[in-house]
Amino acid sequence: MVVLDVAKESIIDEVTLSLESESLQEERRRTGRYLAAGIVIFLVGLGLYHAVVYGSTRLSALLGASLIMFLYLLWLLYASQRKKKLLKSNELALQQRIEEVIVKTTKSSENLVEKEPQSDKNNFQAFGRSYSIA
Repeated sequence: MVVLDVAKESIIDEVTLSLESESLQEERRRTGRYLAAGIVIFLVGLGLYHAVVYGSTRLSALLGASLIMFLYLLWLLYASQRKKKLLKSNELALQQRIEEVIVKTTKSSENLVEKEPQSDKNNFQAFGRSYSIA
């Protein structure tokens, strides 16, 4: 049984709480970004609707272009986040694979060292002629 001081236990608790608070804070940021993006899309769409209804072609062209650019920007942000997650998962998989190979290599080298050398009687080859019909 391991007995820790109160100070060490509090440090461990603080580390776990800080990790949880960071993930919660990141989730709140992401939710705020989605909310802001939704509001902007709604306002641009509402402005575009009013511009088309009242016949202002200049304003509708401006709002249409801004809506397209904003949606493109959102797509870029989404794609970069998705790629970053994919790279992290690939990196973790590669690291695990490397660790497996290292462990297998060390185990196999230990097995080779532990084995006793076999006698040369079993490995003796007789040299003889082979006859083939060609």
